[in-house]
Amino acid sequence: MLRSASGSSFTTAPSVEEARAQLDFTGTMFAVPEDVAVEAGEIAGRRVEWYTPPTPLADRTLIYFHGGGYFAGSIDSHRSLVARMARALNIRAVSVDYRLAPEFPFPAGLDDAVAVLGELVAHGASPDGLIVGGDSAGGGLATALLMRQRDDEGHRPAGAILISPWLDLTGTSEAMQTVGKKDPMLDPDGLRMAGAAYAGDHLRSPLASPLFGDPQDLPPILVFAGTLDILVDDTRSFVTAAQGANVDIESHVEDGLMHVWPFVDGLPETAVALEQMASWYERHFSH
Repeated sequence: MLRSASGSSFTTAPSVEEARAQLDFTGTMFAVPEDVAVEAGEIAGRRVEWYTPPTPLADRTLIYFHGGGYFAGSIDSHRSLVARMARALNIRAVSVDYRLAPEFPFPAGLDDAVAVLGELVAHGASPDGLIVGGDSAGGGLATALLMRQRDDEGHRPAGAILISPWLDLTGTSEAMQTVGKKDPMLDPDGLRMAGAAYAGDHLRSPLASPLFGDPQDLPPILVFAGTLDILVDDTRSFVTAAQGANVDIESHVEDGLMHVWPFVDGLPETAVALEQMASWYERHFSH
């Protein structure tokens, strides 16, 4: 369905502009739940969009960073996914349009994430009530934010939900070779080009590729990946490292599923993933 709708992976589009338009169009195929209110806004100079379910838990917020290889993706492409997550967790969510490469390479997007988090706290949000989330590049960005806030002794979110996170920009994992064209969302060569455009000579920096960082003292994390996900090895390696550092991490690596499958509304597997997010959140943070 994704291949027929877009013609190809967005990472193989002939130009940055076309890749952005293609991913945004794909996102419009999926609806926002009717009972979730949508409100545009701005935080720290960045465009944001808020999603509020009917009776959200008070003082609880998901800060979400969209995927798209650090060069594509937007609030528009991920509106349905983030709204559905807000409804599943029963908390408000805010989706952030952080700056993208190649116009704004590393660490511009991370700087935006830090600024948004800081402004939310400055306006009364408690870090204990904030969790971060992201898919693909956004999952890598969310993880880098956790590491930067820990190392800089800044405001530290209470947890993270990562969906097929891109944690190693070097493109050298075994799955990059073995999964190859099976995943309709990503292309190995296109992904390597995106990594170079974003991080340049910083591919191994822990704040660009968190897999090369120290997971010590990170908050509870929930992570999803699929065996037909071109980035599945990023998740597997990160989970192993986090467990070794005694991080509270729960992982779901699902057989036969592609990169960021919860993006696709209507799949039974997507419904299960949302239920798993809700259960994880309730166990850790509902109190």
